[in-house]
Amino acid sequence: MSGEGGSEECSQVGAGYVMLTAMDNIKKRGEWRREWNQPANGLECAIFDYLCHSCDTSLAGAIGESTLLPSPSPSPSFYTVSISEDMDTIASVTRFGLTLTPYLKIKLNDDLALCKRILNTMESVCASSSSQPVYWAIDANAAWSAAFSRQFLDVLASYRHRVIILEQPFPVSMQEVSDVEQKEWKLLKEEVSKMGIRIFADESVRVVDDVDALSPFCHGVNVKLDKAGGIRGGLEALLRARELGLELWVGIMVSSTLSCSYAAHLHCFTSFGDLDGEELLKLESQPFTAGYVWNHSVEEGSKSGGLPGMRDLYADAAKDGRAYGKIEVFHSRAGCGALVK
Repeated sequence: MSGEGGSEECSQVGAGYVMLTAMDNIKKRGEWRREWNQPANGLECAIFDYLCHSCDTSLAGAIGESTLLPSPSPSPSFYTVSISEDMDTIASVTRFGLTLTPYLKIKLNDDLALCKRILNTMESVCASSSSQPVYWAIDANAAWSAAFSRQFLDVLASYRHRVIILEQPFPVSMQEVSDVEQKEWKLLKEEVSKMGIRIFADESVRVVDDVDALSPFCHGVNVKLDKAGGIRGGLEALLRARELGLELWVGIMVSSTLSCSYAAHLHCFTSFGDLDGEELLKLESQPFTAGYVWNHSVEEGSKSGGLPGMRDLYADAAKDGRAYGKIEVFHSRAGCGALVK
């Protein structure tokens, strides 16, 4: 490998490439287990971080895929509001999320009455707390039936000014769904499209081989490095989805800044993403100090009470309001070079 920093001799990092090759060989022999993907992502992130710093190169240079990574451009990132029966908690989390971004992801189940209460609470907070448009993604986490989904469309009609994405309403394994039910999900995709809302697959998307079968039921896919087995597997899945004309989303699990920063490198492919996982961790759970930072709402530049266990995110208010809530990635030298603005 020839690093962008000029040094052509990186013998000290040979072990890193040996480990990557060993993982690839296991996959080629058909011996890889999907439950290994999450720890493999952590290992791959650490290896590439070491390679980038040792060879003074960007992540694109270390992977050897610099021609496949698009030019950096800011993209919106969502903050997740988890489901709760406590509306005070819903309101508090919503206010906190709005200090980071005007894009909120809402976790909902198949309890229609609870869903209505949550959406009403969030609408009240968004209407009173933000002077700019706020957009929502509804995340069903594969909990809905086709019949419930159609019923929920009547609820969504009241929030069409907010909702732009419906995430994973259908079962995880669509191959196990009957032909009749598959037709119902295809019809739902058409109905949602007429409302200006796109359906994204999430739980159904793990690796590149999952992408093709999902295209009839969704407008886009949410790729997570933990499920794809690392940044190379995530890149492969995104490229295949793009070939099929699907919209792209990069997400994360609850994870440190190391994993989030590497996911941020693929964010420049996407229309949207949610890279808020490290915001749910305490500082002592953040061994990786480099990487990206969030820009915050100019309106919330002063310190305000975050949720227990969350980082104090308000020390540096955003200096560019246009960048509020958007992720900007720089393919820079020495590590991930990612910045959330």
